[in-house]
Parts: sequence; structure tokens; C-alpha cells
Amino acid sequence: MRKGLFHVYYITRDLLNSMLHNTEKTSFTVHGLPAITLLAITLFMTGCGHKITSVDNSATNRGGWVTDDIYRISVKGIAPRSERDTAARKHSARRAAIMNARFKILKQFKKYSIESGKKMGIPQSSSCANIVKASIKSGTVIYQEYDSYDNCRIIYEVRSRGLRQNVIKADLRGIVVIY
Repeated sequence: MRKGLFHVYYITRDLLNSMLHNTEKTSFTVHGLPAITLLAITLFMTGCGHKITSVDNSATNRGGWVTDDIYRISVKGIAPRSERDTAARKHSARRAAIMNARFKILKQFKKYSIESGKKMGIPQSSSCANIVKASIKSGTVIYQEYDSYDNCRIIYEVRSRGLRQNVIKADLRGIVVIY
């Protein structure tokens, strides 16, 4: 691959030199090929575009386990229409997105805890519930974006050593909301 890119580089360099230093010709050729063909080949081989980078994980878009220690979810927070200040709308939308993320993660963890705990026959404990609650509360926003209405979409990440095992062991039925 690297050898091919160097070849494209040298052909492009020769093409540009031919165009700059040879003003008498009306059609430009390099190595026997017309200039437009070389330009098309060069653009095709180099991609002529930008690489889009994002948080790459399929669990990121729908929410789910990344590893046994990391859980991510993507949620949206809606800005209040009554607020006129853009900064306040964005701040409020971000806060709403974080609360929405915590609520949805708690809901998923409750479901996962009940299903997995029954299958494995593991007794549930309230001390693990406190660890899970603290983990959800101390989660971080790893990505955020605002739309034209100042609504906020975030990717919220909960990270804790042994998180999945703690969720399985936790008795989360008594926890309703995490502030």
C-alpha cells in the first residue's frame, strides 16, 4: 500500500511539474497518460475525502456493555422552550440528558440484575447496590453534541472495576432515581 502511494505521489509531482514548466503544450501528459486521467486516478487512490472519527463501538449507539467494567448509553436531553438564553438552554439540555442517561442505565441494570441473578442463583445484596448507584452517579459524558434547537445528545459512560458482577449481585429494586 505504501509503495502504491509513493507511486501516486511521484506521478502527481511529475504532472504538476509538466503543467507548470511546459507552457507551450495544450494537452498535458505524464508517462503517456492524459493529465485528467492521472488526476482521476490520484483522487480515487487517495480517497479525496476526510476520515470520519467517532466513538467507535456498536454498543455506543444503542447502549450496552463495552467491557465488564464499562457501560455506555446514548441519550438526548431537550432544551426548555421557555428559556431564551442559548447558554442556559444548552446547560439545561445537557443536565436533562445526564439525568435521562442515569435513569435509563438504572432501568437496564435492574432488568439485567434480575435476569442474570435468577439464572445464576446469586443472592442479591444492598452493599453492591450502593456501589452500582455510586458508579452510575459518577459516570462521565464522553461525547456531546447540540442540534439547532440547543437539544443535547450525549454518550454517557459508567466505568467501575467489576461493574457487571456488581450489577448482577445488586438488589436495585429499592432505587428509583439517581440525582
